[in-house]
Order: sequence, then structure tokens, then C-alpha cells
Amino acid sequence: MSSFLSGALGAVVVLLAAGVVRAAAFRRWRRHGHGQVRAGWLLRRIGASPDQERAVRAELDALSEAFRALRADAHPLRGDLADLIVAPGLDATRVREAIEARLASASALRARVAEAVARVHDVLDPAQRERLAILLREGPRRHGCGGVHGAHA
Repeated sequence: MSSFLSGALGAVVVLLAAGVVRAAAFRRWRRHGHGQVRAGWLLRRIGASPDQERAVRAELDALSEAFRALRADAHPLRGDLADLIVAPGLDATRVREAIEARLASASALRARVAEAVARVHDVLDPAQRERLAILLREGPRRHGCGGVHGAHA
């Protein structure tokens, strides 16, 4: 197997694994509204105003939608790769095209995340950014949020 193909397949595995992890972590929050509850907890902890809260929630909603779109875009890749692997001869060009299409979507998502971080940064004042940075560094369990129904680390 060529180094390009093995690297490309490795990239695909990483994308699929990220999609699975994201789905597993956030599926139950979406179903039960926990994502909104946690966002509210975080925004209360940093003292966000209603306008700031709306702006941050809009960014979170847009990012959530972008992650769902990436996952939906990556899902057909499994079938595409299966078709390429089962073929009598491997067409490296088709493999590259299939992977590059998905990597372009991931690159667009990376740019969208960077934009969201910049917008949230602009919306918050320095003290709020400092509190948010502390919460991000320490994680939610340190502050009594997260874990299994009341379990604290």
C-alpha cells in the first residue's frame, strides 16, 4: 500500500472516529436538551448578559449544525471506500478524490470553528473571557457540572 493511500485512509479513520465520538458524547444531550442546559450553566457562570447569551448560543447552534453536516457528509465515505476496496484494481485517483472531498468539508468546519471562537471572544468582556478560560482549562466536573447524575470527580 502506498504511503499516500495509507495516510489518506488514516485521515479518513480519524474523521470517522471524531464523528463517532462527537455523536456518542452529544446525542443524549441533544435528545434531552442537556446541551442547552450546559450552555446555560456556562453562560451563567461567566455572567453573560441576555444579548451575549443569545450570540453565544447562536454560535453553538451553528457549530452543532456544522458538525452534523460533516458527519452526514462523512457517512457515505464508508460505502465509497468499500466499493473502491472490493474492485479488482485500486484506482488511487478515485480514492484521493473521495477522501479529498471529505477533507474539504472538515477544513471548512475548521474555519467555521475559528470564526465562532473569534465571535464569542468579541462578544465577551475581558473578565468573562478569563472566567471562561478557567472553566475550559479545568473542565465541567471541577465545578459540579457533568458526570453521571450528581457524581463529582
